[in-house]
Amino acid sequence: MKGFIELIKRKKIGTFLISLFFFIIGLLIVILGLSMLWMTKTAGETDISVSMIICIFGAIVLIIGYAIPKVILKLDKTIEQEKENEDNEKRENIKNIKGIRLATNEEKENYITNKKIKKKISFQMLLLICLIFWTGIIFIIVNVVINIGNMNLLLVGILLVIIGTIIFFTNRNSNKKEINKIMQSNVYIADCVAFERKIKTYRYDDYIDERRIHRNITLYLIRITDGEYKINKWFSIDPKYYYEKELKVKLYVSDEIDVYDILVAKE
Repeated sequence: MKGFIELIKRKKIGTFLISLFFFIIGLLIVILGLSMLWMTKTAGETDISVSMIICIFGAIVLIIGYAIPKVILKLDKTIEQEKENEDNEKRENIKNIKGIRLATNEEKENYITNKKIKKKISFQMLLLICLIFWTGIIFIIVNVVINIGNMNLLLVGILLVIIGTIIFFTNRNSNKKEINKIMQSNVYIADCVAFERKIKTYRYDDYIDERRIHRNITLYLIRITDGEYKINKWFSIDPKYYYEKELKVKLYVSDEIDVYDILVAKE
């Protein structure tokens, strides 16, 4: 359990909840499988295949829940190093960019609106919602298809679907903590222009009706400058602006919070 405690210490609550969810659900599935196995033997039946499959599935889910903290903490050092490098880069930008200044509350609100932060759900929370909801759906389907006499699996499935739905609607339009951080922290803004551009395409496989289909994700990237000082980071830009002859943007950056992005400067 050291991994779970370490996640709490590092304030990785989203990851902790996902890990705990896998662990508890796996444990519940194992208990359900064992109870079904016991009832099967008590009834004098010989077919225990369904019970064993449920036990094995539960054990796999439980192990995943136990392993997630270890994997996350192992990767955490790399992430922390990357964040430290980015923080150093942001401090250099604030120090060297010509004409950089503190953003007004109106400019911060414009950033929040354009980045759709009010409607954004964190990746960890979205993953947790999907896990809860779809695990519930799977439980319901398994109960209906296999026609298990024990109603516990069906009830757990319905309960998980309800919980997932409630969490989704609770978080869908609220991200007050992140918004308050932006409004209360020092966020700097500077006028810049694009000096270098590139298009990067990532290929991935998708499956539709058991057919393998190749899909592409295309990113339009730019590097920016104040006219003298050049920023190393590649920023993603909407393709409709990518081909503008003189692409003017506003850089938003903070050395206190996770703000390091651009907005197209509209005339």
